[in-house]
Amino acid sequence: MVAAAGGVSACSGGDGSVAESPLQASEVQASPTPTSFDQVGPDGLIDGKTLSQLSGEIAYACITERGWAQVQLTDDGEISGLVPEEQQDAYSKDLDACWAEANARYPFPEVTEDSLRERYALEVETRSCLMDEGYTIAEPPSVDVWIDQMNHPDGDVWLPYAELQFSSTFDSTKLPELYEKCPDPAQRIYLP
Repeated sequence: MVAAAGGVSACSGGDGSVAESPLQASEVQASPTPTSFDQVGPDGLIDGKTLSQLSGEIAYACITERGWAQVQLTDDGEISGLVPEEQQDAYSKDLDACWAEANARYPFPEVTEDSLRERYALEVETRSCLMDEGYTIAEPPSVDVWIDQMNHPDGDVWLPYAELQFSSTFDSTKLPELYEKCPDPAQRIYLP
C-alpha cells in the first residue's frame, strides 16, 4: 500500500498538513457552485469555508464517485488514504482529473497588489495574535519587501503560521484551536 494524498497546489493557503479528524464521505456536503465571488463574506470565506475546503469537497466527491472509497477528506480540504501500489497510477490520474474539476468550479482569484497589501496587514495582525498566545514570531519585513517576496517566492517569504509550523517545538495538534483564535490569512479569499 502507498499513502496517497492530494490537495490544491496553487496559492491555496493550505500548509499540506493532515488534520486530526478526517471526514467520511457521508459527512461531506458539497457547497453550491458560485457564479462569482460575490458569496465571499467579510471574513474572506464562502459559507465559513476556505477555498481549499470547498475545492476539497468537490474533489473528494469526485474521487469517491470514481470508486476510491478508501480515501478521506481532512478538515483543511486535503485528500489522503492508502492506495495499493499497483493502482497508484490510476488513482493519480483520477485525482488529477478531480482536482481539475474542483479548481474549475472554484478558481483562485487574480492576485493584485491591493490584495497582497490587504493580506500583509492581516499577516501582521496574525503575528500579534500568535505572540499574545505565547509564540515567538520574527519581525515582519516592510510591506514592499513582503510583496516582492510573494511575487518571487523562490526564497524566504515571511508568513507567521509557516514560521510557527516549521518550529521544532510547535505542537501541530494545537493548530485547529489556534486557527480559531488567530485566523490564518492564507486561508481567506482575497478579491481583486
